[in-house]
Amino acid sequence: MFREELGSLTVDEFAKRVRAISEMATAMLGIQVVTGHQVTIRTLVNPRNFKDSRAYLKDGMFGFGDQVDDFAREPQLYGLRLVFPPNEQQANAHALRIESFHGDSRSLFLENTSNFAPLLVPRGLEPLEQNIHDAYAFLVERALAFVGRFDIRQEA
Repeated sequence: MFREELGSLTVDEFAKRVRAISEMATAMLGIQVVTGHQVTIRTLVNPRNFKDSRAYLKDGMFGFGDQVDDFAREPQLYGLRLVFPPNEQQANAHALRIESFHGDSRSLFLENTSNFAPLLVPRGLEPLEQNIHDAYAFLVERALAFVGRFDIRQEA
């Protein structure tokens, strides 16, 4: 497991470090196949037109309005999970979480967990670097674009 949390490494630097350490470890241990690997990227973002991420999700993204009144109390966390399995065009899978963040009501928590196919070590571990970039791009390009579609000013 490689973990970089609240550090100063860029995605490029982290990806290169993972590859370098993996190359040393697989050589030292005689590993010929990396049977699979997973990359998780997390971030916090703030909607521009909502002061509270719960309101953003409830009204902006989900359009629930007062429909949650059936529960007789207001939820303190809203969330959505989307899973994108591998298909003929893309061999990797993504599990995306979009949630209000309990530590700061203004922030949205986004997490992408990507799963990648096995790698044959003798062919090189360059794909490890690319897969980290792909997981990051899925979150910051695709997921943020999706989230941004709903961040529109609400009528008062």
